[in-house]
Amino acid sequence: MSGLFEGLELHCIVNHWPSRRTGDVETEHKRMRASERVTEIISELKAKDQDAKIIVMGDFNDDPSSNSINALEQSHGLYNPMSTLLSQDRGTTSHNQQWNLFDQFLVTPNFFERKKNTLRYVDTNIFDADFLKEFDGKYKGSPYRTYVGKRYKGGYSDHFPVYLILKK
Repeated sequence: MSGLFEGLELHCIVNHWPSRRTGDVETEHKRMRASERVTEIISELKAKDQDAKIIVMGDFNDDPSSNSINALEQSHGLYNPMSTLLSQDRGTTSHNQQWNLFDQFLVTPNFFERKKNTLRYVDTNIFDADFLKEFDGKYKGSPYRTYVGKRYKGGYSDHFPVYLILKK
């Protein structure tokens, strides 16, 4: 998706990569292929405008340290401001009481240039307010899910939202 933001051209590549449901190792090749396709799209955008401002975002079903994300970072020097947010106590989703940071933003380096009349990176974070969390039991602190299997639970999502702040 491309358009104007604050009067400046911006390209956003929104992703939802293949699940790990049948196993991380068994499905890694699918996420690697998704990473390769995003790299191709970035190359196409940069062929038209070497200074293109590009944000790659979404549910990658991989953590910042995963091969697919590393390949994406290295292909065009993308920066992942989310990489420092993953810890034992925090992430965007959890599985078997283990946090993952599957929901991420990656940005081109030109978001850090100190030029006038340009979009600059300010901050990114996980929006994990208490009302979005399980409030008790075994999964306390995890995202308050809408469904658990086929059972409607009434929550919001199995992932916490993430946000990115840009400034002109």
